[in-house]
Amino acid sequence: MNDILLATLIVAGIGLILGIGLGVASVLFHVKVDEKEQKLIDILPGANCGACSYAGCAEYAKALTSGQTATNLCTVGGEAVMGRICEILGVETVEIKRKVAFVHCQGSGEHTKKVMDYQGIKTCYAANLLCRGRGACVYSCEGYGDCAAACPYGAIDIINGVAKVNSSVCTGCGLCVAACPKGIISMVYAGDYAKLGCANKDKGALTRKVCAIGCIACTKCEKACPENAISMAENRAVVDLDKCTGCGKCVEICPTNSLVI
Repeated sequence: MNDILLATLIVAGIGLILGIGLGVASVLFHVKVDEKEQKLIDILPGANCGACSYAGCAEYAKALTSGQTATNLCTVGGEAVMGRICEILGVETVEIKRKVAFVHCQGSGEHTKKVMDYQGIKTCYAANLLCRGRGACVYSCEGYGDCAAACPYGAIDIINGVAKVNSSVCTGCGLCVAACPKGIISMVYAGDYAKLGCANKDKGALTRKVCAIGCIACTKCEKACPENAISMAENRAVVDLDKCTGCGKCVEICPTNSLVI
């Protein structure tokens, strides 16, 4: 009986010592969270989408507190969140341009065709693994909706076999960009800016063989742009949205209708 009591006391003593040790360790090794940083974490949307280029809202808050980044990178929170950020940091607000996702493809059945009767798993990722997809244009949207499945806000629909983004619903989180195996979705400024609805990088003659609405890099849009906002790269037009005023002259002159507003 005395042995049992002694053993119990020993175990209790060890537990007490360990408890005290953990308590001391928690005090010694406690990482104090900056008050401003915590306030920023509280007002950020918590989407952890990475659109700000940081791993999550907490990382963005930490960078903001240390003054290492801009205050207008949270596209999900928009102007309201940016205003709160500037208020907490005690800095002036800056202009913020809302960004939304855009699918650089208009390859519906009326413009291009499928060259393979794919019978595998109905995802863009799986279809793209097999000969880079079903379409005659290997850069075209697969249309199985991996991007729509990744979008938490229901901003993407598949229309005539091509993903379309509802810019009025899109929050600019960028999750669809990461989900697209073709890499044909990018973030653009919301509003009436010129955008290229084509991702084909082949030379014009090859592009025309696979899609009636593909960019052929004819340079007509480049010459027509009064703001010098368009250049050619990888056999297609590239629009500098920071220069584009949305005048629409490039759209009017484009012979293949691959540029849209």
